[in-house]
Amino acid sequence: MTKSVRTGMTSEVMCVGTCPAPICRHCRGRATIAAMRTTLFVSSIVGSLALAGCPSSNTGNLSRADFESQFTNAACDAIEACAGATVSDVFLSAAGGCEGAFGSAYRNGASPVYDMATARGTVTYNGAHARACLDALRASPCSLTGNGAAAIACQDVFVGTTAAGGACSINEECGVDQFCSITTACPGTCQARRTSGQDCSDDRHCAAGLSCRDSMCQAQPMVGAGCTELAGCSLGLLCSMGQCRPVDEVLVGTEGASCNLQTGPLCREGLSCVVDSVAPGGATFVCRGAVAAGAACRLGLPAQCPDGQYCSETNLMRLDFDGVCAPLPSTEGAACDLSGCAEGLRCTSNVCVRLRNNGEACETPSQCASGVCTSSVCVAPMLCGS
Repeated sequence: MTKSVRTGMTSEVMCVGTCPAPICRHCRGRATIAAMRTTLFVSSIVGSLALAGCPSSNTGNLSRADFESQFTNAACDAIEACAGATVSDVFLSAAGGCEGAFGSAYRNGASPVYDMATARGTVTYNGAHARACLDALRASPCSLTGNGAAAIACQDVFVGTTAAGGACSINEECGVDQFCSITTACPGTCQARRTSGQDCSDDRHCAAGLSCRDSMCQAQPMVGAGCTELAGCSLGLLCSMGQCRPVDEVLVGTEGASCNLQTGPLCREGLSCVVDSVAPGGATFVCRGAVAAGAACRLGLPAQCPDGQYCSETNLMRLDFDGVCAPLPSTEGAACDLSGCAEGLRCTSNVCVRLRNNGEACETPSQCASGVCTSSVCVAPMLCGS
């Protein structure tokens, strides 16, 4: 199932160094949303390895083909079940929708890499662990990132055969409770996962119950923990007024109530946090309801417009926040800005870019679902030594 998302402010452009003084607070809020999306994307793809789908519960091994075919649904369903439709839409719209965020990246990136490692005998697929991964996702969707229960269960789907100290290219090649430590050059070596306070660059480097934050293995911020960024808490929590709080305690703004994209509160499901006024100290925001296609709208997050539309004719640099709901740019090469592009496209350097599958022509890595463009062709990442 590929879901359509209500796209809000999906580009990070013009927020560093060029933000107009009256709305710098607004820009910081947008940068926070961008960081939140990036954190979730990386954690879900890398930290949790590959997410299996959630069909009706049954027992026995799950074939590799079934595991992969259910990936996108499970990723989207788990995130929405944990964070709610509004927050998950915000996350996924930055990466080209649900399919762009998870399905394409996995099929063109992680999956071929696992195939290479399997071919050289350093990784095996475990169908029983794949089934356990499904069960964990179904039982605890909020634990799919940050080394939570579902993340750990899903990490065991691809089992490494390399012993501690052995050469490796990816984490999955290493045994249980190990990761692949790569410093200056590949290959790296399999090492024990690190404990609290030790250096890291992704969650897999840390022991169970810890996540990689600020390049250090730490316990995940839970309810009541202090925080400074909207996305600085565990999945299912948001930072509001300096504390990690459940999403439903942050999405509380009613029609006409004030909201804040940087510190919270945010608006209830179905409402948008839109620009209300701009003063020398920054922008203020207010919760407003959705509007119909072609209707007047205001720049906000998520967009007030229906699925597949955005608030057009706005211009952040001119402090023009009033617009009209219009279809999102749907052709490759079309100009785009804070509102992004139609599903299946990403807004990169103010231009809509179609994600290419492996084997398609490319000019830059950002055009490739795998993130790798070699000799003008999108290809899967390579394992060193392959």
